[in-house]
Amino acid sequence: MNLSNIALNFYSFGFSGGLMNGIKRKKPVLGIDDLVKIVEKYGLGGIEIPLDRFYLVNEIDEAVKKIKQIQSQNLSVFIDLENTNVEYITRLIPYLPSLGIKVIRIKMDQIGKTIYGGNRYLSETFADSIDSFKKQLSLILPFLEEYKVSLAIENHQDFHSFELIDICKSISEEYIGLTWDVGNSISVLQSPENFYNTANHAIKNVHLKDYKVYKSDLGISLERCPLGEGYVDYIDVMRKLKNQGINNMSIELGAQSARLCNINKKEYWDEFLDIPIEKESYLDFINQIVVDYDPSLLKNKLIMSEDEMIKNELQDVEKSVNNLKKILEIIL
Repeated sequence: MNLSNIALNFYSFGFSGGLMNGIKRKKPVLGIDDLVKIVEKYGLGGIEIPLDRFYLVNEIDEAVKKIKQIQSQNLSVFIDLENTNVEYITRLIPYLPSLGIKVIRIKMDQIGKTIYGGNRYLSETFADSIDSFKKQLSLILPFLEEYKVSLAIENHQDFHSFELIDICKSISEEYIGLTWDVGNSISVLQSPENFYNTANHAIKNVHLKDYKVYKSDLGISLERCPLGEGYVDYIDVMRKLKNQGINNMSIELGAQSARLCNINKKEYWDEFLDIPIEKESYLDFINQIVVDYDPSLLKNKLIMSEDEMIKNELQDVEKSVNNLKKILEIIL
């Protein structure tokens, strides 16, 4: 395993990529070609992009041409989808075998306001979202079977691994698997080790993310940081992925906005009563990794100029790549 096995995820660039709502900016938004240049600079193996953010359903032919162009540069392209849109996915799937793409990442669309940090008690429509999601997967399944393509559902700070496995079993364990966002494990009552131990057989794609974990009034706050500088033991994670032979993985730096997990509230835990949560083990893990909050973090973000924000995101990528190099040297 080396850097050529690892891609760079577009979602690492929350500001530069125009992913932050309500932010006025003057400079152009980061595009696919810009992402490719960054990948080439650091010797990474490819890109992971939300295809439906760049190309509408009637532009899939253009998207395929773009993917082929990037592949001709000896770079891989992994497809994320922002929305589980049946029409989009079923139109896209027939193109994938010719591109050598066997897996695409999806997430569950939440009805109403999207919740993060596992705070499902804040949504009155979460159960409806699950029902809708399963119906969408069932409609897509015949196309997956025909073209031998799989979907990989991300643990998008919404599902515990047990729930994700249940969804896979209810539709198709062969064609429905998981995208494991390593950093997100903690947001739904699991350590990365616990998530991996319960769900490793279903993992088809990996997002290499890290967070610094701080105490908050209602629980914990997850703050973006370079890979290898947060709570995740990446020597252990990368060794596990190497031994299992998982090749689809990308560096994905966290969102610029902190993710709050309100684990101090009873209502938070009530949402997971049907799952055999190891509560004491999880809280012990939190106590081991939590660090004192640095108020300058928020202040610095508020006063950063556009140029500084863009520079900061690029620096996070560079630090992550350098840290990852050291980690890979240790496990080889």
